[in-house]
Formats: sequence, structure tokens, C-alpha cells
Amino acid sequence: MAETSEINRSLGELEDELKKIKSAAELITEARVVAEKTIEETKQLSTISEKLVKGVNTLVSKIDKIDFPSRLDKVDATVSGINSGMQNILSRLETVERHFDDSYRKMKEDSENQYKNIRSHLDELSTSFRSSQKSNKILLIIIMILMIISLSTPFITR
Repeated sequence: MAETSEINRSLGELEDELKKIKSAAELITEARVVAEKTIEETKQLSTISEKLVKGVNTLVSKIDKIDFPSRLDKVDATVSGINSGMQNILSRLETVERHFDDSYRKMKEDSENQYKNIRSHLDELSTSFRSSQKSNKILLIIIMILMIISLSTPFITR
């Protein structure tokens, strides 16, 4: 009977070992399923990554074709040209302003001189007119005296 009990015990150990192997086999099967899913997802990620790399390469190629340095040089040259033009315009405006001020001063001086000349001529004319008025009054008095004399002479001669 000792042999039966030892067989039973061996069979029990074997059964335990088989249960462990079965559990391990189930875990391996689950791991295989997970590995297969992982492989499938990795393939999808690889495909997506390839598309992304192609897109990035296309984008980098387009950015390289933009040639930022030469464009920025052109913009810089344009800005410098505009700045130079503005400086020229400001210089011309200052010149025009100076000429305007000079012309204004000269015109003011000329108009003041003309005013003085006109005033002087008016004063002369006024003086001349007064003098002329006096002369006219004297002539009028003389004419009146002459008229009176001429009118009174026929009476005196009679």
C-alpha cells in the first residue's frame, strides 16, 4: 500500500504541476494575443510614422525653398530704400520751408517798403493837394476880384 500512497502523492504533485503548466500556458496564450495586438498596433504606428516623416520632409523641403535669408535681404533693402526716400523728402521739406520763410520775409519787407512808399506818395499828394487848394483859393479870389473889377468898371466909366 505504500506504493499506492506514493503513486497517489506523485499523481497529486503531477496534477499540481499540470495545473501550474496549464496556468502558464493560459498566460502564454494571453501574452501571445497581447503581443499580436502590439505587433498590429506597432505596424499601424509604423505606417503613420512613415506618413508623418514624408509630410515633415515635404514641409522641410518647402521651407527650404522659401529661402528666408534672401527674402529678408530684399525686405531689408526695401526698408532701407524707404528710409532713404523719407530722409530725402524730409530734407526737401526743410529746404521748401526755408525758401518759404525767406520768401515770406522778403515779401513782408517788400510790402512794408511799398506801404512806406505809397504812404510817402500819399503824404506828398496830400501836401501837393493842400498847396494846390491854397493856390486855387488864391486864384479864385483873384478871379472874383477881377470879375468884380470887370463888372464894376462899366459903372465907373460912366
